[in-house]
Amino acid sequence: VPVNPDFIDVKSLLMGKPTYDINDVNERDRKNKTPLYRAAVRGRVTDVRELLAHENIELNDFYMNEDTYATVLYWACRFPHEEIVGLLLRHPKIEVNKRFTNGTYSSDSCLHAAMKSKHIGIVKALIEAGVDVNAIGYDKCTPLFHCFNAESVKLLCSSNIDVDYTTEYLPGWKITAFQKHCMDGTKNNDVVEEMIRLKMDRGEHTFFESKDMIAFVDTCRKQY
Repeated sequence: VPVNPDFIDVKSLLMGKPTYDINDVNERDRKNKTPLYRAAVRGRVTDVRELLAHENIELNDFYMNEDTYATVLYWACRFPHEEIVGLLLRHPKIEVNKRFTNGTYSSDSCLHAAMKSKHIGIVKALIEAGVDVNAIGYDKCTPLFHCFNAESVKLLCSSNIDVDYTTEYLPGWKITAFQKHCMDGTKNNDVVEEMIRLKMDRGEHTFFESKDMIAFVDTCRKQY
């Protein structure tokens, strides 16, 4: 009879015992998850710290959740658990830019996950750890398309970000991250304003003072 791994975890926690087999820290349960994955997504900092102390711990395997294959680091960013992300990033074996790809499909990066979780502390930690700020996610967008406030824009733009990257929004129509945030409406006003400041600093004054620019922003906000 299959045993629910969640029940084992609860029983072990109540008894003050490890929630995993110390002789096989990489053992997968019936859901194909390891103790490190379970501890990371549930925010169990002590278990994560103990597991990372094992010399043979596997950090960079892929796990399926929410129709996405990704590493423990990605899922710690996605849920999110900042302290666990910090522990993972400090481990010498971590591969901060590892993503699932099969030639035609690439999963989101851990930076995409942090942006979508709107966690500025994790975004900053990932950038400091050398994450690829121009990684193209499953939706063909870079993390810049998923900025959620002015500070997230500033952090990205302090790195070697490609602000002019375009993705196909509709057949035959490509847009930049700036245009995408304009189309999102008033909920992203601070993002748009910060990106305008960035472009002005780059000397793109003519574009932002033109009637075409004013008309574009106005049209986007009325239609979207």
